[in-house]
Amino acid sequence: MATVDVPKVPREAFDPSRPISDLHRTQIRGLQMAVAETIDTEGEAAEYIRALMRRLHAKHPQLEPVAHSPRKSKSDARSKRPQSIRKTKKAKKPKAGKR
Repeated sequence: MATVDVPKVPREAFDPSRPISDLHRTQIRGLQMAVAETIDTEGEAAEYIRALMRRLHAKHPQLEPVAHSPRKSKSDARSKRPQSIRKTKKAKKPKAGKR
């Protein structure tokens, strides 16, 4: 088999302040997916999320956590509708033969 000589890459080819390329972004996503596949328990998931959040807040300290209001159940939403648009149950018709 033939060998291919690859020239050495010059030092100035790497620029740490250059914006990330699509190739790098794709590699990062692939690695994140691979890491996520290794998480088996809620505890591991919590630790992974905690580590990512620490990195995010260290890089962007101006970001404030957003407090979300608890989700309301459908029954809560229905009870706050005006009476005129609430769904009402239809009265059951008596079965034939049974009186």
